[in-house]
Amino acid sequence: MARMTEAEIVGAIYSNLERSTDYANTQLREIRKKSWDRHLQRPRGDEMQGRSKVLDTSVADTTESIMAILSETWHTENICDFAPQGPNDEDSADAEARALNSLFWSDNNGYLELMQAAKNALMFRNGVVKVWVDDQPDYEVRTFPDAAALAAIPEEQIVKTEENEYGTQVTIEIPQQKLCFKAIEPAYFTCDPNLDTQDLQQANFISERVFFTRAELREMGVSRKVVLELPESTDESVTDGVGQSNTDIMAKLIDGQSDKGHAPTPDQQLVQCHWVHMTIALDGSLNASKWRFLVSNRRLLLKSSVTHWPYASGAAWIVPNRWSGLGVYDKLIQTEDMRTNAMRQLADNLNLNNNPRLVADPATVDFESLLASAPGRPIQKKRADAIVDVIPTTDLVSNSIAFLQYTENLRGNQAGAALDMQSGDAQSVQNISGISAELQLGPAEAMTAMIGRNLAESMLKGAFLVAHRCIREYWRGPLMFYRGGEWQETEPATWMPRKRISLNVAMSPGESRRKVAAIDWVINMQMTAIQGGAANIMTSYNHLHKAITDRMRLTRLDDSEGYFIDPESQAAQEAMQAQAEQAQQTQAMQAQMAQMQFEIEQFKAQDSSQKWQAELQHDYYETNLEAEVKEAEIVERGITATRQNPSPVSE
Repeated sequence: MARMTEAEIVGAIYSNLERSTDYANTQLREIRKKSWDRHLQRPRGDEMQGRSKVLDTSVADTTESIMAILSETWHTENICDFAPQGPNDEDSADAEARALNSLFWSDNNGYLELMQAAKNALMFRNGVVKVWVDDQPDYEVRTFPDAAALAAIPEEQIVKTEENEYGTQVTIEIPQQKLCFKAIEPAYFTCDPNLDTQDLQQANFISERVFFTRAELREMGVSRKVVLELPESTDESVTDGVGQSNTDIMAKLIDGQSDKGHAPTPDQQLVQCHWVHMTIALDGSLNASKWRFLVSNRRLLLKSSVTHWPYASGAAWIVPNRWSGLGVYDKLIQTEDMRTNAMRQLADNLNLNNNPRLVADPATVDFESLLASAPGRPIQKKRADAIVDVIPTTDLVSNSIAFLQYTENLRGNQAGAALDMQSGDAQSVQNISGISAELQLGPAEAMTAMIGRNLAESMLKGAFLVAHRCIREYWRGPLMFYRGGEWQETEPATWMPRKRISLNVAMSPGESRRKVAAIDWVINMQMTAIQGGAANIMTSYNHLHKAITDRMRLTRLDDSEGYFIDPESQAAQEAMQAQAEQAQQTQAMQAQMAQMQFEIEQFKAQDSSQKWQAELQHDYYETNLEAEVKEAEIVERGITATRQNPSPVSE
């Protein structure tokens, strides 16, 4: 098949653009408008003259209460961690996560962008985040007093020089790279209406409406002739190529006035464009690939081949097999309408009880004094027989309050306990036992926890996976990150693709309490094992440090390195090596002392044996001597006796 012409490409793009925009122009756009109106507490349109016009604010209050919980649980310096994908991958996974978290907070208003995207999801069904690497250089103007100071600037960075009275004024181009996160206006974003998942990487068509000045289009490489031929856009409520009014955008405009006006110079005039990301086979084959196009007024301005879409989306309530989720408005609109009606009836009933309806004859009663509701003001009668009757009113206060309490519980079941958790009664739960708190808030809090988890697992997870891919493919040079008390670097070009990611966000207070208790048990078991001599057998100091770090994150203390030393840091390694050497020296000294003690004992034993032998020989000699003495004494006594009594001589 023949390669597609530019006209055929534009036709395919606008066919998909009209199809996706028509889908957005149906109930979705109207719901977004009504959600915004309810959030700003605009009149519903059913107000009656002389009746209460009070409005219930369940939709707005619940949205803000959920945001209050997310603002606490999402504000962490380490939003994501990558799980190791094989042997010897622990260090690389940790380095990549630290580098990515650092870029998220240093290069962007990361917290504000996340909060905007989350609020878009709560109010308008879906939140969308765009992630890309911006390598546009920055420019600075400096004045150098002499040539020696100017020589320190690389020649390739000097854009323009100009002499003045203070020296040489130089315009310097400063190369830079920036990882960008941006929350996209839902009304500007459309995608394939048949998309059946929150994962936008599976979409075949995505479009984002943008406004560029003519100067910006020229910088992007669009020809001057084409740029001047494009019509100026002075009203952002009209969608190019479709001709439908953006009712949800108009609802956000102050007094219905667009902020896109006529520019005084052509270079600053705005042109409405669309970034279109589309899977298409431009060569006419059946092998479609991913392409990015910039179009305006049915003209193709730019095109390039890409490997992925730079978007991630999420929803607070997931609709099975559909990209569009549900928002707080969808969950609470019926309950809010019921509460508004009940509150209006209650207000009207109170007003009627305080200012009852009266029956009187204008010929006998002065109506001006009759209708005056000032306390204690008398009613003037024109005739003595004038009668003023009071029409009795049924008191509905108790019934109205009971109904409002019922709908309050209903609201918590439909959209979570975020609003109830902001009340004084719920705050007092913090002072009671953990088990009692779980019984009181656990079931209701589960819905709020689910909302945060849905947004994290869909929008945040997708955004950080796209960010990881952008860094791998487009970042030039190493990245610096802080670990173990020192700055280290990692080379994104060597990163491997990752899918296993854990998010350190979206935990409700109840979840945090439960996880803190579990980690405390783990820490106690690890300490017991280490003290019992099972270090590096059952657990290790690295595992203990990780448990302590996880616990600190749960208590909103992100800077664990400010309290504990990472066992993998150089300082810790040197300290452990010194301890090992000292232990070896101590062990050697103990062994030497034991040997000396053994030799001493052996010497003592030998000395004792020699002494015993000497004593035995001495005793032996003494015994022999004593025996010989006794024997000599016996012989002597015998000789003496013989001499004294000689025996007779035989005849």
